[in-house]
Amino acid sequence: MKALALGLAATLLAGQALAADAGEEALYHWGQCAAVGALYEAAIDEGSADPDVAAATRAFHEVEPRMEAHTNALADALGKQRADGIQARLLSEYDGDIALWVAAEDADGFLRSTWGPTMDRCLKEAAALPADKPPKT
Repeated sequence: MKALALGLAATLLAGQALAADAGEEALYHWGQCAAVGALYEAAIDEGSADPDVAAATRAFHEVEPRMEAHTNALADALGKQRADGIQARLLSEYDGDIALWVAAEDADGFLRSTWGPTMDRCLKEAAALPADKPPKT
């Protein structure tokens, strides 16, 4: 539990460090959504029968095109080098929690408690994104 709390605190602090640049902060924010969506999809692919995980994954698939268009527009505005740096940071930050998830006795419970709040935020915010065109950055 302590390691999880430290991991989450590190993730939050890393997110705050990006606040100096609104474009980077926005890409980091939506990159978290992509990462969590991929984790939920992986849980389903690995055979999760948890109805909450399945429902969140279905909801994610419904708004994923909006998130993808938005995230791609943000990444394009920042340029490849800066966008790649943010992606690398996200991957390294999630590594520790992913290792804990893989080792968890209740993988679905760990998934929901660790990334459920992020998934909920992403689904809510993505529903407000325009469906027909990427945003202006």
